[in-house]
Amino acid sequence: MTDLEEKLRRIPKELFLHLGNEGVVGIDIFSSKVDETGNHIKQEQIADPGTAFEHLIDLLKDYQGKDVLIRDHCYKQLQKVLEISISDAIQSDDTPLEEKSRLIYECASNVMEDVFEDPRSGENINRTRKVCGNIINFALQSDASIPSLLALGSHDYYTFTHCINVTVFGIGLWHLIVDGSHEELVDFAMGCMFHDIGKTKISSDILNKPGKLTEEEFEEIKKHPRYGYFLMKDYLARSSLDIILHHHERIDGSGYPDGLVGPMISDNAKIALIADIYDALTTRRSYSDAKKPFNAVLMMKEEMGGFYERDKFIEFIKMLGSY
Repeated sequence: MTDLEEKLRRIPKELFLHLGNEGVVGIDIFSSKVDETGNHIKQEQIADPGTAFEHLIDLLKDYQGKDVLIRDHCYKQLQKVLEISISDAIQSDDTPLEEKSRLIYECASNVMEDVFEDPRSGENINRTRKVCGNIINFALQSDASIPSLLALGSHDYYTFTHCINVTVFGIGLWHLIVDGSHEELVDFAMGCMFHDIGKTKISSDILNKPGKLTEEEFEEIKKHPRYGYFLMKDYLARSSLDIILHHHERIDGSGYPDGLVGPMISDNAKIALIADIYDALTTRRSYSDAKKPFNAVLMMKEEMGGFYERDKFIEFIKMLGSY
């Protein structure tokens, strides 16, 4: 076998129990054994690409191990299958809350990685919309849903996971203060998911610079909302584009790119700003350690009070407190 075929990835067997009963597996699946060093070693083949899902589920119910192995290059294929089936898992009373959260976050991370590679792909846009719908449906199931999702987020800053976290925080706050339809909430979530897509047009040397940015570098960073808007203007709803373009606008007029003030900024953009700042403060960046939630909120209150409306910020604090 080639090196590509030999590189294996460990997958919880529970993952396959959420893939539905129709169609075939499409990949090779192997049982695994943990050796004395803690590594998972490939053993017998459980399924091949032609194995029916229904038969695989029966096999896995009898399988004593917690994890199986697949070839690493098949992982993306598996994730796309999961994206199709995840809605049933979210609605099922038999799926534990933590398992639902993990499935959603894994799907969202996989989709957003692909989005940042090819943001205008119709397939990736449709996949993102489905992920947003799944996050919304899950978030509204119980008060424990959003904190369960956020607990899975990395404490290190990655643009695509930051977009997911901003979406989750934003959905929670939007639901509290906006009287809108489900479709409006999905469009809001799409704007949050794509809010930093313009950073794909900025040099990684600037984005990942460990020290303070020069004035010229910061001016380039400030262009990312406009880059994102023009990148996606023919592909997303107007309300989604508004978030991409205006999520750094502040009610005191000190924001960018247009220096809008108060009523000139939409509620959607105002909510996205709060979620964006909070997640940025509570994740580790190349130039800054993550702040504890209390310290982040305190900093937002004492140093950034002119950025957003007091009532929305209070609702955000209440939301965090309920978690």
